Amino acid sequence: MSEVQAEGGYDERDDRPLSPKEYSLLQRLLSDPTLYPRPMKTWLISYLESSDFSLPFGAVLGLKRALDLLDHRLDAIPARQREELEPRLAEIERRLAELEARIP
Repeated sequence: MSEVQAEGGYDERDDRPLSPKEYSLLQRLLSDPTLYPRPMKTWLISYLESSDFSLPFGAVLGLKRALDLLDHRLDAIPARQREELEPRLAEIERRLAELEARIP
C-alpha cells in the first residue's frame, strides 16, 4: 500500500511498507479518536462493551479529568433542571458502574 488510491481501496497483495505520507496520515487518524467517523466510533464502543477486553481507567488518556469536569458541571446544575435529568444521570451512573466492575 505505498500509494493511497483514489478509488478508496488498496491491493491486499501489496506488502510494501507504508510511505512516509501514508504513515503520517495513519498516525494522525489513530492518535485522535475525535476524528473517527461516527459509524466507526459506534462500532468501536459496541465492540469494547461486548468483548471481555478489560481496559484500566489509567490507560484512557484524559478519562479521569473528563469525569471530574463532568462531575463539577453536574453539581452546578440548578435543582429543578437536575430533577429533569435524574433518569438519564441514573442510566449513565449504572453504565459507569458496569464498566468499573469489568476493570481488573
